[in-house]
Amino acid sequence: MCLATLLRIPRQHRDLSYALLMYAAVAAADLVWCRLHKGSWCRWRVVTLLAFAVCDIPMTRCGLVPVGMSQVTATPPGAWGTLYHIAAFVLASRLLANLVLWCQLHRISWVLPANTFMVLHNLSGNGDTCNAAVLTGSAAAQRATRLLAGALRLLSFPGPPPPRDAPLPSVAEECRTVLAYLQLCLGLVAPAVAVACLETRLYAQHAAQRRRAGLPPERGWWHPRLYAALADAGQGLDRFTGPVLAWTASAVLHAVAVAVSRAQGDA
Repeated sequence: MCLATLLRIPRQHRDLSYALLMYAAVAAADLVWCRLHKGSWCRWRVVTLLAFAVCDIPMTRCGLVPVGMSQVTATPPGAWGTLYHIAAFVLASRLLANLVLWCQLHRISWVLPANTFMVLHNLSGNGDTCNAAVLTGSAAAQRATRLLAGALRLLSFPGPPPPRDAPLPSVAEECRTVLAYLQLCLGLVAPAVAVACLETRLYAQHAAQRRRAGLPPERGWWHPRLYAALADAGQGLDRFTGPVLAWTASAVLHAVAVAVSRAQGDA
């Protein structure tokens, strides 16, 4: 979305082009730094992680997602239109950008705060994003949005049914709920769990190698304790408790997404 938006920015959004150019400059500087000074880059590359997180502020404030979504064609009718609508939501949620941040393979103790900062900042722009015609501007788009919101409600805990005369949430509120859920669940929590499992396994292999070599355990107050706690938490999961815990976490995140959406609507 960043590249497509940069190439087709309307004149009234020139400030967005400057924000995107700054983001591209940080990415280019990171590549040059890695190429020319590999040692210092490996030691201090967390600086670029923080720079990417900071650069996300002006891009969100300048309307990256609304401007980008204005260039997406309308949702077609039918089953293909539903799949198209899901792809539009994934694009609008900035999910791909958040996953790229995780794929830079920083330690979870660094990337989790940076990604949390980005996701919380992205949540603030969901109200403007849901004004895009491709998400809520046509009958097909509204139907697909309500379908996705209803599917997410099935993931939450079953509760008492609402009264028959209770008004349905607006399409804009359900759009904000879907976006917030994607950002919280798939953009933050799911990759954090995946990275935590990967790092815990790698740390266990590293500790075993040190024991076989006759070396003392790793010293430090933070990382050894963090990985030990993650390993203990993972040992208590099995084929039953793992899916139940995942479903519970998904339901809690959906409830948080609903609360955030309603708060943005009341603001």
